[in-house]
Amino acid sequence: MTEQKENAARSLFQMLAPDDFAYYLNTDAEKLDVLRQQGIASGLDVETIELFISQLNTFDPTYSNHRGIQEIVKNFSRTGGWVDQDFFERVFVGVTHSPIASASAVPGDSEDDGALCLYENGLMQAIIFASDTFSYFGQSLKGGSASSKECNRYLHQVLDVFSQWRTNAANIDQQDTITFREKYSIGDDFATSIAGIADAFVVGHEMGHHLLGHTDLRFLDVKALEQIKLLAYNLDHLEDGIDEYLPDMIAFNLISDSPLNFRNMQPQSILSGLLGGAMALTTISLLMSDPYKSTPSHPPANYRFDNYLAYAEFHILPLSLNASVPREQILQVKRFRKEAQFFFDSLNRLRRERREY
Repeated sequence: MTEQKENAARSLFQMLAPDDFAYYLNTDAEKLDVLRQQGIASGLDVETIELFISQLNTFDPTYSNHRGIQEIVKNFSRTGGWVDQDFFERVFVGVTHSPIASASAVPGDSEDDGALCLYENGLMQAIIFASDTFSYFGQSLKGGSASSKECNRYLHQVLDVFSQWRTNAANIDQQDTITFREKYSIGDDFATSIAGIADAFVVGHEMGHHLLGHTDLRFLDVKALEQIKLLAYNLDHLEDGIDEYLPDMIAFNLISDSPLNFRNMQPQSILSGLLGGAMALTTISLLMSDPYKSTPSHPPANYRFDNYLAYAEFHILPLSLNASVPREQILQVKRFRKEAQFFFDSLNRLRRERREY
């Protein structure tokens, strides 16, 4: 069904400019007939036309949604000076209301077409839950006086929610978290901030596929690409998953408001990039049947996570040599890097003990 939805989304995108979405939302019969005629004239089969019409009301009409995708894209355009600015005029981020946890980069059929990034609401909701649980775990449990037994009990209950989502074909419903949320009172401004940055990572990763030419359109300056690869090839495990690792790295630079010159970054920017990507990748690992095995299209989740944190480390190291950067800020970045690693490892270690994979 996911492939069908992507094909329908591509058809929808090719037929309608973003500004046209609003016109066709909450459509009446006459408008739908016009839409069907346009589809037939464009060479689409009837089944595809009806599928994307059935999905029409699951798409937001512009870049915007309640999680601030519009601001994410604007920020990328403002800070991504190493990206051909024409790219930001040609890419469209569509957020569906589907409960499925996925995201994808959908190309146009010709060089004149734009590029579509799909972000399923199910993944967005799973990231919110993971961010909430990470914040509570770090501040109230591991950072407090809780015993190891109490911490493990908490993590098992987090895994119970993700296990339910996996067995339910990854149909994410926040209703499944109500009991958990009432028990622990999770959710705070810090968690909301992390979730927002993790959203940006997902969008940035899919944009990275377009920038790198994985969808037959390339917008990334050759020098910028080589600079990213220079760092990438110093890391382990890249040979079999380079098409996923590089978009992760591009996402880091987009969400951390940084140039590719990693010596000029600020601690807060690094921290944003580190936590946003770490939380998104932790969420993805918990939705996979086995985070330590590759899939036909993606490397193991633990390889992606470790590679991402290693890439962030490249940006942390020069700060230690800069006397103008307060040491407490550097220590804060390193502390959250360790906490993100510990959270990822603890959850997936418990999954092994539970024989989930």
